[in-house]
Amino acid sequence: MTRVFVIGDSHSVLLGPAVVDAARGLGWSLVGKVSRIGWSTARYVSDDSWLPALVAARPDVVVVVLGTNDAAVSQQAYAEQLRTMVDGIKFAGAKDIVWVGPPSVQKPDIDARIERIAPWQQSFLPQMGVTWIDSRPMTYGGQAADGVHFTRAGYQVWASSLADTLASSFERSSGSLVIPLALAALVVGMLWATLRVR
Repeated sequence: MTRVFVIGDSHSVLLGPAVVDAARGLGWSLVGKVSRIGWSTARYVSDDSWLPALVAARPDVVVVVLGTNDAAVSQQAYAEQLRTMVDGIKFAGAKDIVWVGPPSVQKPDIDARIERIAPWQQSFLPQMGVTWIDSRPMTYGGQAADGVHFTRAGYQVWASSLADTLASSFERSSGSLVIPLALAALVVGMLWATLRVR
């Protein structure tokens, strides 16, 4: 079983459990969740009251759902916020971090902010060892009346798309180990043969 902990804003309230449920094929099981409505990455960085719950849960994977409320205007400042958040999660002992980028929304001012923030996440987070997923192509429909959040069905569709992306990502990760492991086995075999000859 892969222990999964979800951290995020209001989207994570429904999306977090839904994506863990959709990813059960990966052996995922939800062991904890911190959802703070209206919170941004900067707010999580300035208030680490979420950290004890994360440490206590001992997760293997942490799914972060943040970005919709992020309003950083400087790439450098935002990179520092992301780095501090990621370092805090790694401090808790998580082996993997999956960062779910902000979705498409139907409010022009928020959408414009997301269109600035998402590319910055895409640029910085993979360099920090984080799996980043672009949610915008997955969320062109299913919004609720406020145009920012989603209906329960909309969150289910988003979660299903995320699970499919994660499954493909994990398969690629597993596949990428095949050649190195095969080479390692070959080297060990050659060394063993050499020692036997001696």
